[in-house]
This record gives sequence, C-alpha cells and structure tokens, in this order.
Amino acid sequence: VVKLSPGHSQVDWECAKTHGLPILNMLDSSGKVTNLGGEFAAAESGLIKFHPSYQKDVWSEWLSPGKHRDWCISRQLWWGHPIPAYRSKKTDPAKDETTGWVIARSMTEAEKQLSVESSRIEQAERHRQLEESAFASSWSVRDKCLD
Repeated sequence: VVKLSPGHSQVDWECAKTHGLPILNMLDSSGKVTNLGGEFAAAESGLIKFHPSYQKDVWSEWLSPGKHRDWCISRQLWWGHPIPAYRSKKTDPAKDETTGWVIARSMTEAEKQLSVESSRIEQAERHRQLEESAFASSWSVRDKCLD
C-alpha cells in the first residue's frame, strides 16, 4: 500500500508528476481548504477500496459527525514549523493577544502588510508558537499546487 498526497508533500508532488498522476489542489489561493469533489467523494465513488471490507463501516463511523473535536494546531516546543503569523512590535500583548496579526511568507512581506494597514512602516515580530507537523506539511507545496 502506498499513500501519496501530492497536493501536500514535496516528495509526493514530484512522484505524482513523474508518473503522470493527478494532483488535486485542496487549497484555495488564501490557503484555505476547499471542498473539491465533496466531503467523502473518493470513498463514496468506490475509488478507495477497503480490505477487509468491514473496515469501510469502521472508517465511516470514525468520520461521523460529533465524534471528534477541533484540535490546537500550535505547539509549545523549541523546534518545528513556525506559524507564519506576524504583528507589529508596537502591539501590546498584555492588552490584546488576538488582534493585529497578518499571515505572510516572510518578515519583509509582513512588514509591507502591516505598513499598508497602519500607513506607516512597522517593524514586525514573528509568532512564537509552532504548527502541528501534520498541519504544517500542507504549506510545503502550496505555491506549486496553485500554478
């Protein structure tokens, strides 16, 4: 059994390109997950085969509404993938931790965004927490998938 996620992994993307496999882009231009093909399209169409067959019922039960809850995508570790969020160094975290953030690919891009919002040059600081690794893997090939 081989699992490929060419829309979410650089290595899988290269493998899919080499072998002419389809690459489904599950992210829109702002990095949000789309509903490409429907929620469970591959399983419902029979594209995914379950062996033994009773595992399809186990899988369906596991995915049924109300079984799971959201999880925190940040980690308080000293290594990992930094969350690509920035804010002005002038923001007082004691007053409000939730506002003033921008998402950017670099400190330079963040400072440009912050300057547009405030109409003056702002010095940015990066968010200190890290992304959960499964979540972070979706960023690695996002730009290539959007081409």
